Amino acid sequence: MTNKLALVVAVVLGVLSIVGIRLYVDKLEKQHKITQNLIDVFVASRDLAPGRALTREDVEIGQFPAAFIDAAFRKTNITDINTIVGERTVESVVAGQVLQQYHFQKRTTRRFTFDKEYRAITIPMNRVGGVGGLLRPADQVDILVNMPLSDQTGASLAVTRALFRNVLVLALDTNTDPFMDFGGYATVTLRLRPEDCNKLAFSLYNGASIHLTYVQPGTPEPTGYDSTVADHLWQDIKGELSPTNRPR
Repeated sequence: MTNKLALVVAVVLGVLSIVGIRLYVDKLEKQHKITQNLIDVFVASRDLAPGRALTREDVEIGQFPAAFIDAAFRKTNITDINTIVGERTVESVVAGQVLQQYHFQKRTTRRFTFDKEYRAITIPMNRVGGVGGLLRPADQVDILVNMPLSDQTGASLAVTRALFRNVLVLALDTNTDPFMDFGGYATVTLRLRPEDCNKLAFSLYNGASIHLTYVQPGTPEPTGYDSTVADHLWQDIKGELSPTNRPR
C-alpha cells in the first residue's frame, strides 16, 4: 500500500511539475511579446515564383518585433492586403518572408497614346457582349450592333451588322495594362475616328445592342460588313421548311 501511494504521489507531482513548467513558459512568452512589442505583418505562406499572381491563400500573418519592422521595412511594408492580391511577383519569395511592395509589379493605369486623327470612346459592356471577360487592352475587335431601323417605305426592320472592323481596345474599365488578370469589366474604351465615334454613340443612344468579337492578330480585314435581316435567315432555312421536308 505504501508503494502504491508513493507511486500516485510521484505521478501527481510529475503532472504538477509539467503544468507548472508550461505555465512558466507561457508567462515567459507573454513577457517576451510585451517586451518585444510584436506586431502582425503579411508574410508568404508558400514559396512564390516570379510572375505569380498573388492570391489570398499565398498570404498569412506573421509576428515580428515592431522595432525590427520599422527599421527594416518602414517605407516598403504592406499594411493592406488588397493592394497586393492579384499583383504579379517580380522576384522569388520564400515561405515566411515578409511581403514588401518591391516584390510586386506596380499597379498601373497608363495614359494611352494614339494618332491624332483618332479618338477614345468608352461604352458600357456586359460579360456576354465583351467576349466573356477575356479581352485585354491592345486586342483588336469587331463591333457588332443590333438595332431596329426603318426602310424607305417606313417599315420597321431589325438589322444586325458589323459596324466597325479591327478596332483597337485601349482600356478595360481604368486598366490599360494587357498583362493584368481581368475577372471582368463594365466598360471598354475603344480607338475610333471621330465620325465613327458619332455612329457608335448614335447606335447606343437609340437602343442598339452591342457585341464585340475578338479578332486574331494578323487577320485580314473583310471587305464587307455582313448586314443581316430576318429575310436572310429565311432564305437560308426556307428549303428546310418546305412541305416535303416538314416532319409528319
